[in-house]
Amino acid sequence: MVFAPWPVDEGLFAVGACYTFLKHIGVIAVDGLVDWAMGGAALLYTGYFVVPGFIRGAKVVLSYTSKKPVSIPHFSWKMYYCLCASESATTVVCAAMFYDAQWLSIWSASALAVLGNLAGYAKYYVQMWYDHDYVATSIFLYVLMYVSLAVCQRDPLYYVLMVYPFKLLIKVPSYANMKGRKILFDEASIILHSCDHLIHGTITCCVGVYHFLGFKAVVIAHLFVVPLAVLISDGTTRIQQSLAKHHQNGKEN
Repeated sequence: MVFAPWPVDEGLFAVGACYTFLKHIGVIAVDGLVDWAMGGAALLYTGYFVVPGFIRGAKVVLSYTSKKPVSIPHFSWKMYYCLCASESATTVVCAAMFYDAQWLSIWSASALAVLGNLAGYAKYYVQMWYDHDYVATSIFLYVLMYVSLAVCQRDPLYYVLMVYPFKLLIKVPSYANMKGRKILFDEASIILHSCDHLIHGTITCCVGVYHFLGFKAVVIAHLFVVPLAVLISDGTTRIQQSLAKHHQNGKEN
């Protein structure tokens, strides 16, 4: 499971939104007891759901390297570029917000963006040469980064705005079953998955809209981005399911 089961995230969305609103109108004091309680909740959330998920995925990817690499890659360098480039925005936007809020220097923020992306690039490189079954790792890293930003900013909306659209996406039938849909098994599926990445990047860039332009701006952005993300993902998922069935039928024949 990529995200926490219902109603963990949903409960945190409600609590976080109320916390931000009450803090905005001055009911909750800065650096008060509630701040510490919210920070503790974030620590428990990441420690129980996020970090273990990343470790599990990383272990699976590392276990692939115990196999003998294939002589011909499972997908081309062109497809490798599409996979890597299309998922690069999320860590860059997060690092830019850390830098703008003066939590990180320009060099530290750059390192965060580069290392965060290199983790994803390395995963796809291993899958290119060893095993192309899908493994979820990057999403856990992204959630950890945005929850950390929310804690630093003392504003849960950074986490809410990042995670709730993904919770809507996984309600699309078979969307979360990326391994079953064989998303790295042919060029068309990889292109479709790159579209998934672009949608994910649009969602996380909207958190940047909130940071730099404010709440009203991100509400307007989400009125377009979130419905489009769900509708497009519904279509691409159905196409990928057809491709996976075709691939399976080809193997049987």
